[in-house]
Amino acid sequence: GRVFMFKWTVNFKFLPEIVFVSRELALLLLCLTLLCWLLFGHVHYAAPTQQRWGLLGLLGTSLRHPFTAPMDPGFLASREFVDHALLTMFSSNFIGIVFARSIHYQFYVWYFHSLGYLAYRARFPVLLSLAVLLGIEYCYNVFPATPATSAALQCCHILLLASLWLVPVRKTHLKVA
Repeated sequence: GRVFMFKWTVNFKFLPEIVFVSRELALLLLCLTLLCWLLFGHVHYAAPTQQRWGLLGLLGTSLRHPFTAPMDPGFLASREFVDHALLTMFSSNFIGIVFARSIHYQFYVWYFHSLGYLAYRARFPVLLSLAVLLGIEYCYNVFPATPATSAALQCCHILLLASLWLVPVRKTHLKVA
């Protein structure tokens, strides 16, 4: 398989190179990414449908009735739906970033535009939002990355992801099946 060059990583410089290039780390990060996507999908992304079985219920309903939206049509046209769609897309992308084995400096452009929104949705106090966002910005502005800046970047990422997970789920758009 493809092995990334340790010298260019921004997010895992705090690991020894032998661990960074290991197949075990690659598989662990892949499993964590998939698990996180499934958990967020089950608990958060399928939430507005109020499916009894979360993501599985949503998928089952969608397969049984492929041309019928499992949400109220009014919800699909609402600002709340746009908010939910943005959160789903931005957080899904962010999960991929958090568990990527090697993030390089240019990867920041893939998700920097979503960070303010994610911090807002994480319901951080304003000062904590600023600290996390400035921390991420600082880490990307240190070249070359150091073990300290890599660890700080991962801490900011994990704090933001954990906060997004802990945000209460809104279930207000039930369409009884």
